[in-house]
Amino acid sequence: MMESNAGNQNMEEDIVELLTKIDHRLSVIEERTDKIKSIDRKLSELTKLTEAKRDINETKDACNAANKVNVSDLREKILDLQCRSMQNNLVFSGIEEKPEEDTKIIIQNFISNELSIKKDIQFGNIHRFGRADRNKGKPRLIVAKFVYFADLRKVLEAGSKLKEKPQFGMNLQFPY
Repeated sequence: MMESNAGNQNMEEDIVELLTKIDHRLSVIEERTDKIKSIDRKLSELTKLTEAKRDINETKDACNAANKVNVSDLREKILDLQCRSMQNNLVFSGIEEKPEEDTKIIIQNFISNELSIKKDIQFGNIHRFGRADRNKGKPRLIVAKFVYFADLRKVLEAGSKLKEKPQFGMNLQFPY
């Protein structure tokens, strides 16, 4: 009987040892399961972030495409407005520049003397382009806005008289 008690005791120790090993392995499995759950949560968050980034990029691309269209539209509209605002403008070149000059009188005299047009022409605004010190002795251009297109056309038609006077020039104004 003693032997059987000793055998039972060994068996109990073996069972306790096995249970301890099983318990340890279960703890390791639970830790790994928690890690897997944590990784799964992080992967889910990463997937959501990736989807959000894709949505953001799609929205950004759509906005960029719309902006390109808008910018192109705006450029066309600006060019149209510039052309319309300049349609009654003539640019005169080669006219001597004097300090404290009245550009309206200068242009009226030029049209009368050089183009032989004696009609009283009405102007909106007349001025020289740019700063005086930039042209290094050359007279700056003068832009004149004609109130009536018929007057502008008459002056342009008389422009052929300037062929004999190459120091002078006259052109329609266009946007840059």
